[in-house]
Amino acid sequence: MKPIFDYYKGWHFRAAMPVTDKYMTLINKDYVYEFVDEAYCRIIGKRHNEVLNNTVIDIWGEANFQKIIKQCIDRCFTGVPVEHEGWINVLGNGKRYYKIHYFPYKNEDGNTTHVISALWDMTEAKQEEEIFSKCNQDFLKKIQKKYFGVIFCDPHGRFIFVNNVVLEKTGFDRNWFDAKTIYDFVLPEEKNNIYSCFNACLQGKQMHNYEFSYKNALGEVNWIKTDFTPIYEKGAVSGIVGIIHDITKLK
Repeated sequence: MKPIFDYYKGWHFRAAMPVTDKYMTLINKDYVYEFVDEAYCRIIGKRHNEVLNNTVIDIWGEANFQKIIKQCIDRCFTGVPVEHEGWINVLGNGKRYYKIHYFPYKNEDGNTTHVISALWDMTEAKQEEEIFSKCNQDFLKKIQKKYFGVIFCDPHGRFIFVNNVVLEKTGFDRNWFDAKTIYDFVLPEEKNNIYSCFNACLQGKQMHNYEFSYKNALGEVNWIKTDFTPIYEKGAVSGIVGIIHDITKLK
């Protein structure tokens, strides 16, 4: 595919974008995508040919277009950069938290002919933020400024959420965790220990510096140090948050 600035000669495409990421598109006044970056398509779970030359409504749906997107694009066509951030239901990709920037794309006469949109999927960060907002402040102080994995389990130990650090360290994908419990995750000889720790947490205790071993996706035994805290909903424990530090090299 030719670079975008080979197609559009007005205001240099890169100069029009005060961001370095390439998760972007070019939208005309009929709300049709005239250029779509491949990374943008991956973020919204669409193929390139499903987005290019299709309308914004085709991709985001009538409700999102009328309620959120149209007013952003229309304002941007007046020459004003616009930002939007929030939860959006994407057709075929579920509910995700996106940050979207819209920038005016101008021709040599200074007229806005298109709108550049840049997209970031912030879902994981927002989920972590919402999980931590329910955590005890004393617990949060103990884990500040650490590069950590985050897991969130229901009272039965089923994984509800894991962050990218956990995926990176273990080698498993999200689908693997979706079908497992924390008891499946650790080695068989660790199950009694994790059960005791998890059960104490369900009783309202914070559990710190517990060490467990597990096999990663390559079958290698790794070690983690874990802090657990209960999450309360309407006065009852609704789940457990675990903060995971890899200590394999120390072991």
